[in-house]
Amino acid sequence: MSTYYRFSKKIVVISVLIFSILLSVSCMTDVPDTSETPETEKTILMNKTFEMQLGDETFIVEVADTVDSQHRGLSGRSGLPENSGMLFIYHTDRKLTFWMKDTNLLLTIAFILEDGTIVSIQDMRPNSSLSVQSEVPVRYALELPLGAFERAGIKVGDVIDLDLFLF
Repeated sequence: MSTYYRFSKKIVVISVLIFSILLSVSCMTDVPDTSETPETEKTILMNKTFEMQLGDETFIVEVADTVDSQHRGLSGRSGLPENSGMLFIYHTDRKLTFWMKDTNLLLTIAFILEDGTIVSIQDMRPNSSLSVQSEVPVRYALELPLGAFERAGIKVGDVIDLDLFLF
C-alpha cells in the first residue's frame, strides 16, 4: 500500500468523523433551564385553547403566547365561530398595538391588566392598516367577534379571572 493511499484514507476517515460529530451536535435540542426563571416569566397554559366564561356567554379561546402566534393572530382566516376568540398573553406589561391587515373579520378587542381588569374595549375594522392601541401598559389582549363583549354584558372596569387558565 502506498503512503499516498494510507494518507488519503486517514483524511477521509477523519472527515467522516468530524462530519458525524457536527451533525449529531446540530441535531441536539437545547432545552433552556427555567429553574431560575422568576415565577412571572413562567406563564404557561395547560392547553392552547380553553373555555372562558364572560358574563352569561362561554367562549372557546385560542392562546397566542409566542411571538409567531401573536404576529399571526387571527389574520388569514375566512371566518370565526360566534363564541370564539384569541387571548394574547405577554410576559411583561406593555403598550400594545394591533392592526387588521389581512384579517377579514369583524372583531372587538379588550386590553386587560395583569390582574384581569379590562381597561379598554375597541372595535376593529376588517383589513384595516389603522392601528388600535392600549392607552396604558397591559398584560393581555382578548379578541372576540364584533359585539361579543356587549352581548356578554362585559364592559371597561370589569375583571376577568385568568388565573383559572394559567399556572
